[in-house]
Amino acid sequence: MTQPSEEHYRGFLAALRKNAKVFNAANDIATRRSAGLAALEGAIIYLQGDVEIADAFLTRPLAFIVAAVHDSGQGANVAALKPAQGVPGRPTGMVREFVQATLAFACELLIASKMGPDDAAAWVAAEARKFVVVSEDGNPIVANQVTGWRKEIKQGRAPIEARDMFKGLRRVRPEHDEMLKGQRSEAKRKMCEALARAAVKGLAAGAPRSAPNRRG
Repeated sequence: MTQPSEEHYRGFLAALRKNAKVFNAANDIATRRSAGLAALEGAIIYLQGDVEIADAFLTRPLAFIVAAVHDSGQGANVAALKPAQGVPGRPTGMVREFVQATLAFACELLIASKMGPDDAAAWVAAEARKFVVVSEDGNPIVANQVTGWRKEIKQGRAPIEARDMFKGLRRVRPEHDEMLKGQRSEAKRKMCEALARAAVKGLAAGAPRSAPNRRG
C-alpha cells in the first residue's frame, strides 16, 4: 500500500484551510459552493495519491457529486440533484432535522447534569455561535430555538426524522446513555458539557449551515 507523502498531505491541508476560510467568510451561495467544490476536489486529488485507491477508482462516487454540483452551479438542470419524486408540502428527512435533533440532544445532556433548561439552551446556542453552526439563512442560532426544538421533539410535534434521530443519539455513544440514566446530578456536569460540546463540534464539521431558520 502506497499512501500519499507527508508533503502531499501538508499541501492538501493548506488548501483545505484556505477553502474553509473562504467558505466561512462567504456571504453568498455561489462562493460557498465554489469553496466546497474546491475542498472536495482537493480531497479526491489527495486520495488519488494512494495507489490502492487510484487503481480501484474508489473516488468515483465523490467525483460524481463534484460533477453534479459543478454543472448545477453553471445553470444546468442536473438529474442527479433532482428529488427522487415530488412530495406534497414541506420536504422532511432533511439535514435540518438532524441538526435540530443534535442540538436538542446536547441540551438534554446538560439538563441531565442538573442545569436548568433555559441555561442549557443558552449554553448550546453559545457553543453553536462559537463553532459557527448557523441556520440555513446564515443567522446565528438562539436559545429559544434550541428550547423550541427540544420541546417539539419531546411532545411528538417535530418531524419523525428529528424524533428518531433524538432517540438514536442516546445509542451513538455509551456515555450518552450513561449520562441520561438515573437522577439528574451536578456530578455529571463536566462529562455532559464535554459530550454536548462534541455534538456541536460535529455539526460544525458536517452541517455548519443547516439548522432550521427562525420562525416569524
